[in-house]
Amino acid sequence: MLITNKYIVKELLKNLILVLFVVVVIFSLFHFLEEMDNNYPFSSKIEYILFSMPYFANLLSMLSILIASIITIGKFSSSKELIILMGGGISLVRFFKIFFIIIFFFSTFLIVSGEFYAPYFYDKAQEIKSLASGQNIPTKNTSNIWLKSQNTYINFGENINGKNFRSVKIYKTNKDNQLSEIYFGDKAYLSNNQLVIQQPSILKISNNIPILVKNKSVQHEGLKINLETSEIKSLGTDVRSMSIYEIYTNIKYLQSFQMKSDEFILEILSRILQPFVLIGLIIITIPLLVDYSRTSSAGKMVSVGISLALIFNLTSKLLQVFTINFGINPYISPLLPLLIIFLLGLVSIKIYSFSK
Repeated sequence: MLITNKYIVKELLKNLILVLFVVVVIFSLFHFLEEMDNNYPFSSKIEYILFSMPYFANLLSMLSILIASIITIGKFSSSKELIILMGGGISLVRFFKIFFIIIFFFSTFLIVSGEFYAPYFYDKAQEIKSLASGQNIPTKNTSNIWLKSQNTYINFGENINGKNFRSVKIYKTNKDNQLSEIYFGDKAYLSNNQLVIQQPSILKISNNIPILVKNKSVQHEGLKINLETSEIKSLGTDVRSMSIYEIYTNIKYLQSFQMKSDEFILEILSRILQPFVLIGLIIITIPLLVDYSRTSSAGKMVSVGISLALIFNLTSKLLQVFTINFGINPYISPLLPLLIIFLLGLVSIKIYSFSK
Protein backbone atom coordinates (compact mmCIF):
# COMPACT_ATOMS: atom_id res chain seq x y z
CA MET A 1 0.00 0.00 0.00
CA LEU A 2 2.89 2.34 0.79
CA ILE A 3 4.37 1.74 -2.69
CA THR A 4 1.01 2.62 -4.25
CA ASN A 5 0.82 5.85 -2.26
CA LYS A 6 4.35 6.85 -3.30
CA TYR A 7 3.55 6.13 -6.93
CA ILE A 8 0.38 8.27 -6.84
CA VAL A 9 2.28 11.12 -5.12
CA LYS A 10 5.09 10.90 -7.68
CA GLU A 11 2.75 11.00 -10.69
CA LEU A 12 0.59 13.77 -9.26
CA LEU A 13 3.57 15.89 -8.21
CA LYS A 14 5.19 15.52 -11.63
CA ASN A 15 2.01 16.64 -13.40
CA LEU A 16 1.40 19.43 -10.87
CA ILE A 17 4.86 20.97 -11.38
CA LEU A 18 4.47 20.82 -15.15
CA VAL A 19 0.92 22.25 -15.18
CA LEU A 20 1.73 24.99 -12.65
CA PHE A 21 4.78 26.04 -14.66
CA VAL A 22 2.80 26.17 -17.92
CA VAL A 23 -0.20 28.12 -16.56
CA VAL A 24 2.03 30.63 -14.73
CA VAL A 25 4.13 31.23 -17.84
CA ILE A 26 1.02 31.67 -20.02
CA PHE A 27 -0.64 33.97 -17.47
CA SER A 28 2.57 35.99 -17.08
CA LEU A 29 2.96 36.30 -20.85
CA PHE A 30 -0.53 37.75 -21.27
CA HIS A 31 0.07 40.06 -18.30
CA PHE A 32 3.35 41.20 -19.85
CA LEU A 33 1.60 42.00 -23.14
CA GLU A 34 -0.88 44.14 -21.20
CA GLU A 35 1.99 46.00 -19.53
CA MET A 36 3.57 46.82 -22.90
CA ASP A 37 0.99 49.60 -23.32
CA ASN A 38 2.07 51.25 -20.07
CA ASN A 39 4.68 53.98 -20.20
CA TYR A 40 7.66 52.89 -18.10
CA PRO A 41 11.04 51.24 -18.86
CA PHE A 42 11.13 47.82 -20.51
CA SER A 43 13.60 46.47 -17.93
CA SER A 44 11.21 47.44 -15.12
CA LYS A 45 8.38 45.62 -16.90
CA ILE A 46 10.49 42.44 -17.00
CA GLU A 47 11.37 42.84 -13.32
CA TYR A 48 7.73 43.49 -12.44
CA ILE A 49 6.56 40.34 -14.23
CA LEU A 50 9.30 38.19 -12.66
CA PHE A 51 8.37 39.33 -9.15
CA SER A 52 4.68 38.82 -9.97
CA MET A 53 5.15 35.18 -10.99
CA PRO A 54 5.20 33.75 -7.41
CA TYR A 55 1.96 35.62 -6.72
CA PHE A 56 0.46 34.20 -9.94
CA ALA A 57 1.63 30.72 -8.87
CA ASN A 58 -0.24 31.07 -5.60
CA LEU A 59 -3.32 32.46 -7.36
CA LEU A 60 -3.38 29.60 -9.88
CA SER A 61 -2.29 26.78 -7.57
CA MET A 62 -5.76 25.31 -7.01
CA LEU A 63 -6.59 25.34 -10.73
CA SER A 64 -3.23 23.67 -11.40
CA ILE A 65 -3.94 20.91 -8.87
CA LEU A 66 -7.35 20.34 -10.47
CA ILE A 67 -5.85 20.01 -13.96
CA ALA A 68 -2.95 17.85 -12.68
CA SER A 69 -5.42 15.59 -10.83
CA ILE A 70 -7.56 15.16 -13.95
CA ILE A 71 -4.49 14.32 -16.04
CA THR A 72 -3.17 11.87 -13.41
CA ILE A 73 -6.47 10.00 -12.95
CA GLY A 74 -7.03 10.00 -16.71
CA LYS A 75 -3.60 8.47 -17.22
CA PHE A 76 -4.25 5.76 -14.63
CA SER A 77 -7.55 5.00 -16.35
CA SER A 78 -6.39 5.05 -19.99
CA SER A 79 -3.25 3.00 -19.30
CA LYS A 80 -5.32 0.36 -17.43
CA GLU A 81 -3.35 1.00 -14.21
CA LEU A 82 -6.63 1.37 -12.32
CA ILE A 83 -7.65 -2.12 -13.45
CA ILE A 84 -4.27 -3.48 -12.34
CA LEU A 85 -4.63 -1.83 -8.93
CA MET A 86 -8.15 -3.22 -8.56
CA GLY A 87 -6.84 -6.65 -9.52
CA GLY A 88 -4.24 -6.29 -6.76
CA GLY A 89 -6.94 -5.82 -4.13
CA ILE A 90 -7.31 -2.02 -4.12
CA SER A 91 -10.91 -1.06 -4.78
CA LEU A 92 -11.87 2.04 -6.75
CA VAL A 93 -13.27 3.59 -3.56
CA ARG A 94 -10.00 2.89 -1.75
CA PHE A 95 -7.97 4.40 -4.62
CA PHE A 96 -9.93 7.64 -4.60
CA LYS A 97 -9.80 7.80 -0.80
CA ILE A 98 -5.99 7.70 -1.00
CA PHE A 99 -6.00 10.15 -3.89
CA PHE A 100 -8.22 12.66 -2.08
CA ILE A 101 -6.02 12.52 1.04
CA ILE A 102 -2.99 13.32 -1.12
CA ILE A 103 -4.90 16.11 -2.89
CA PHE A 104 -5.95 17.59 0.46
CA PHE A 105 -2.34 17.54 1.68
CA PHE A 106 -0.98 19.14 -1.52
CA SER A 107 -3.62 21.88 -1.62
CA THR A 108 -3.27 22.66 2.10
CA PHE A 109 0.52 22.86 1.75
CA LEU A 110 0.26 25.26 -1.21
CA ILE A 111 -2.28 27.46 0.59
CA VAL A 112 -0.20 27.67 3.79
CA SER A 113 3.09 28.29 1.95
CA GLY A 114 1.40 30.89 -0.26
CA GLU A 115 0.41 32.83 2.86
CA PHE A 116 4.11 33.52 3.47
CA TYR A 117 5.62 34.20 0.04
CA ALA A 118 2.73 35.54 -2.10
CA PRO A 119 2.06 38.84 -0.20
CA TYR A 120 5.80 39.68 -0.16
CA PHE A 121 6.27 39.17 -3.91
CA TYR A 122 3.01 40.99 -4.69
CA ASP A 123 4.09 44.03 -2.66
CA LYS A 124 7.56 43.96 -4.22
CA ALA A 125 6.13 43.77 -7.76
CA GLN A 126 3.73 46.65 -7.10
CA GLU A 127 6.56 48.72 -5.65
CA ILE A 128 8.72 48.13 -8.76
CA LYS A 129 5.88 49.12 -11.10
CA SER A 130 4.82 52.13 -9.04
CA LEU A 131 8.32 53.57 -8.75
CA ALA A 132 9.06 53.00 -12.45
CA SER A 133 5.77 54.48 -13.68
CA GLY A 134 5.48 57.24 -11.06
CA GLN A 135 2.15 55.92 -9.81
CA ASN A 136 1.04 55.78 -6.20
CA ILE A 137 1.99 52.51 -4.51
CA PRO A 138 -1.04 50.47 -3.30
CA THR A 139 -0.81 50.12 0.45
CA LYS A 140 -2.06 47.68 3.04
CA ASN A 141 -1.47 50.13 5.89
CA THR A 142 -4.37 51.61 7.81
CA SER A 143 -2.55 54.67 9.19
CA ASN A 144 -0.23 57.48 8.05
CA ILE A 145 -0.72 57.00 4.30
CA TRP A 146 0.56 59.48 1.71
CA LEU A 147 -0.92 60.13 -1.73
CA LYS A 148 0.35 62.51 -4.43
CA SER A 149 -2.14 64.00 -6.89
CA GLN A 150 -0.62 66.57 -9.29
CA ASN A 151 0.53 69.49 -7.10
CA THR A 152 -1.25 68.16 -4.03
CA TYR A 153 0.04 65.90 -1.27
CA ILE A 154 -2.52 64.12 0.91
CA ASN A 155 -1.87 62.49 4.26
CA PHE A 156 -4.45 60.08 5.71
CA GLY A 157 -4.12 59.59 9.44
CA GLU A 158 -6.45 56.58 9.26
CA ASN A 159 -7.66 54.69 6.19
CA ILE A 160 -10.74 52.87 7.48
CA ASN A 161 -11.93 50.96 4.40
CA GLY A 162 -10.49 52.73 1.35
CA LYS A 163 -13.56 54.98 1.21
CA ASN A 164 -13.72 56.62 4.65
CA PHE A 165 -10.81 58.36 6.36
CA ARG A 166 -9.91 60.23 9.53
CA SER A 167 -7.35 62.93 10.34
CA VAL A 168 -6.74 64.03 6.73
CA LYS A 169 -4.27 66.78 5.76
CA ILE A 170 -3.97 68.36 2.30
CA TYR A 171 -0.74 70.13 1.30
CA LYS A 172 -1.01 72.24 -1.86
CA THR A 173 1.97 73.72 -3.68
CA ASN A 174 2.22 76.57 -6.19
CA LYS A 175 3.84 76.54 -9.64
CA ASP A 176 7.27 77.02 -7.99
CA ASN A 177 6.63 73.87 -5.94
CA GLN A 178 6.40 75.92 -2.75
CA LEU A 179 3.86 75.15 -0.04
CA SER A 180 0.90 77.50 -0.44
CA GLU A 181 -2.07 76.01 1.43
CA ILE A 182 -2.78 73.38 4.08
CA TYR A 183 -6.24 71.91 4.67
CA PHE A 184 -6.94 69.55 7.52
CA GLY A 185 -10.05 67.87 8.84
CA ASP A 186 -11.09 65.05 11.10
CA LYS A 187 -13.28 63.20 8.58
CA ALA A 188 -13.19 62.57 4.82
CA TYR A 189 -14.79 60.22 2.33
CA LEU A 190 -14.72 59.28 -1.36
CA SER A 191 -17.67 60.33 -3.51
CA ASN A 192 -17.38 59.12 -7.11
CA ASN A 193 -13.92 60.40 -8.13
CA GLN A 194 -13.70 63.07 -5.45
CA LEU A 195 -12.16 63.15 -2.01
CA VAL A 196 -14.42 65.23 0.23
CA ILE A 197 -13.06 66.62 3.50
CA GLN A 198 -15.81 67.62 5.88
CA GLN A 199 -15.50 71.06 7.53
CA PRO A 200 -11.77 71.52 6.95
CA SER A 201 -9.58 74.16 8.60
CA ILE A 202 -7.42 76.18 6.21
CA LEU A 203 -3.89 77.56 6.56
CA LYS A 204 -2.64 79.84 3.77
CA ILE A 205 1.11 80.33 3.51
CA SER A 206 2.15 83.88 2.61
CA ASN A 207 5.81 84.90 2.82
CA ASN A 208 6.47 81.72 4.81
CA ILE A 209 3.89 82.83 7.38
CA PRO A 210 0.90 80.50 7.97
CA ILE A 211 -2.40 82.38 8.30
CA LEU A 212 -5.56 80.67 9.54
CA VAL A 213 -8.52 81.62 7.35
CA LYS A 214 -12.20 80.76 7.32
CA ASN A 215 -13.90 80.01 4.05
CA LYS A 216 -17.64 79.63 4.63
CA SER A 217 -18.33 77.81 1.36
CA VAL A 218 -15.58 75.27 1.98
CA GLN A 219 -16.65 74.90 5.60
CA HIS A 220 -20.22 74.25 4.53
CA GLU A 221 -19.75 72.02 1.47
CA GLY A 222 -16.42 70.47 2.36
CA LEU A 223 -13.20 70.59 0.35
CA LYS A 224 -13.44 68.48 -2.83
CA ILE A 225 -10.38 67.14 -4.66
CA ASN A 226 -10.60 65.25 -7.94
CA LEU A 227 -8.64 61.97 -7.96
CA GLU A 228 -7.60 59.71 -10.80
CA THR A 229 -8.82 56.10 -10.88
CA SER A 230 -5.29 54.81 -10.15
CA GLU A 231 -5.04 57.15 -7.14
CA ILE A 232 -8.35 55.87 -5.75
CA LYS A 233 -7.25 52.26 -6.29
CA SER A 234 -4.07 52.89 -4.32
CA LEU A 235 -6.20 53.68 -1.25
CA GLY A 236 -8.03 50.36 -1.45
CA THR A 237 -6.47 46.94 -1.07
CA ASP A 238 -6.86 43.88 -3.25
CA VAL A 239 -8.00 41.36 -0.66
CA ARG A 240 -6.53 38.50 -2.74
CA SER A 241 -3.03 39.92 -2.26
CA MET A 242 -3.28 39.85 1.54
CA SER A 243 -2.30 37.05 3.88
CA ILE A 244 -4.92 35.54 6.16
CA TYR A 245 -3.28 37.31 9.11
CA GLU A 246 -3.51 40.67 7.31
CA ILE A 247 -7.15 39.97 6.45
CA TYR A 248 -7.89 39.07 10.08
CA THR A 249 -6.20 42.31 11.22
CA ASN A 250 -8.36 44.33 8.82
CA ILE A 251 -11.51 42.60 10.08
CA LYS A 252 -10.67 43.61 13.64
CA TYR A 253 -9.85 47.15 12.50
CA LEU A 254 -13.14 47.58 10.63
CA GLN A 255 -15.12 46.10 13.49
CA SER A 256 -13.56 48.64 15.85
CA PHE A 257 -15.32 51.31 13.71
CA GLN A 258 -18.57 49.27 13.69
CA MET A 259 -18.19 48.78 9.92
CA LYS A 260 -18.94 45.71 7.81
CA SER A 261 -16.08 43.34 7.01
CA ASP A 262 -18.02 40.87 4.83
CA GLU A 263 -15.51 41.03 1.95
CA PHE A 264 -12.66 39.99 4.25
CA ILE A 265 -14.68 37.25 5.95
CA LEU A 266 -15.62 35.84 2.53
CA GLU A 267 -11.97 35.77 1.46
CA ILE A 268 -10.83 33.88 4.57
CA LEU A 269 -13.62 31.31 4.25
CA SER A 270 -12.94 30.87 0.52
CA ARG A 271 -9.28 30.09 1.17
CA ILE A 272 -9.99 27.66 4.01
CA LEU A 273 -12.56 25.79 1.90
CA GLN A 274 -10.39 25.53 -1.23
CA PRO A 275 -9.16 21.95 -0.59
CA PHE A 276 -12.75 20.76 -0.13
CA VAL A 277 -13.88 22.60 -3.28
CA LEU A 278 -11.07 20.92 -5.19
CA ILE A 279 -12.13 17.47 -4.03
CA GLY A 280 -15.77 18.24 -4.88
CA LEU A 281 -14.85 19.28 -8.43
CA ILE A 282 -12.83 16.09 -8.94
CA ILE A 283 -15.72 13.96 -7.66
CA ILE A 284 -17.97 15.47 -10.36
CA THR A 285 -15.45 14.52 -13.07
CA ILE A 286 -14.92 10.90 -11.88
CA PRO A 287 -17.44 9.38 -14.35
CA LEU A 288 -15.56 11.07 -17.19
CA LEU A 289 -12.11 10.23 -15.80
CA VAL A 290 -12.72 6.54 -15.10
CA ASP A 291 -13.34 5.73 -18.74
CA TYR A 292 -11.84 2.37 -19.65
CA SER A 293 -13.00 2.63 -23.24
CA ARG A 294 -10.66 5.61 -23.80
CA THR A 295 -13.42 7.60 -25.49
CA SER A 296 -12.45 10.73 -23.54
CA SER A 297 -9.29 12.50 -24.65
CA ALA A 298 -6.94 14.26 -22.24
CA GLY A 299 -7.90 17.61 -23.79
CA LYS A 300 -11.59 16.93 -23.25
CA MET A 301 -11.04 15.95 -19.62
CA VAL A 302 -8.91 19.04 -18.91
CA SER A 303 -11.48 21.26 -20.65
CA VAL A 304 -14.26 19.86 -18.48
CA GLY A 305 -12.18 20.43 -15.34
CA ILE A 306 -11.38 24.04 -16.27
CA SER A 307 -15.03 24.65 -17.20
CA LEU A 308 -16.20 23.35 -13.82
CA ALA A 309 -13.65 25.52 -12.03
CA LEU A 310 -14.75 28.62 -13.98
CA ILE A 311 -18.44 27.92 -13.34
CA PHE A 312 -17.78 27.48 -9.63
CA ASN A 313 -15.68 30.65 -9.50
CA LEU A 314 -18.33 32.67 -11.36
CA THR A 315 -21.08 31.35 -9.08
CA SER A 316 -19.03 32.18 -5.99
CA LYS A 317 -18.29 35.71 -7.22
CA LEU A 318 -21.96 36.38 -7.97
CA LEU A 319 -22.94 35.15 -4.51
CA GLN A 320 -20.24 37.36 -2.97
CA VAL A 321 -21.64 40.41 -4.79
CA PHE A 322 -25.15 39.63 -3.49
CA THR A 323 -23.75 39.02 -0.01
CA ILE A 324 -21.92 42.36 0.15
CA ASN A 325 -24.64 44.45 -1.53
CA PHE A 326 -27.71 42.94 0.14
CA GLY A 327 -26.39 42.19 3.61
CA ILE A 328 -26.67 38.39 3.33
CA ASN A 329 -24.88 36.33 5.96
CA PRO A 330 -21.23 36.11 4.69
CA TYR A 331 -20.96 32.45 5.71
CA ILE A 332 -23.63 31.40 3.20
CA SER A 333 -21.80 32.62 0.09
CA PRO A 334 -18.79 30.24 0.21
CA LEU A 335 -20.61 27.31 1.81
CA LEU A 336 -23.59 27.13 -0.57
CA PRO A 337 -21.55 26.51 -3.78
CA LEU A 338 -19.49 23.91 -1.91
CA LEU A 339 -22.64 22.09 -0.83
CA ILE A 340 -23.99 22.18 -4.40
CA ILE A 341 -20.70 20.77 -5.74
CA PHE A 342 -20.77 17.77 -3.40
CA LEU A 343 -24.44 17.11 -4.18
CA LEU A 344 -23.69 17.18 -7.92
CA GLY A 345 -20.71 14.92 -7.29
CA LEU A 346 -22.83 12.35 -5.47
CA VAL A 347 -25.45 12.49 -8.23
CA SER A 348 -22.81 11.98 -10.95
CA ILE A 349 -21.34 9.01 -9.03
CA LYS A 350 -24.80 7.46 -8.67
CA ILE A 351 -25.53 7.87 -12.37
CA TYR A 352 -22.16 6.38 -13.25
CA SER A 353 -22.64 3.38 -10.93
CA PHE A 354 -26.11 2.66 -12.36
CA SER A 355 -24.82 2.86 -15.91
CA LYS A 356 -22.20 0.15 -15.29
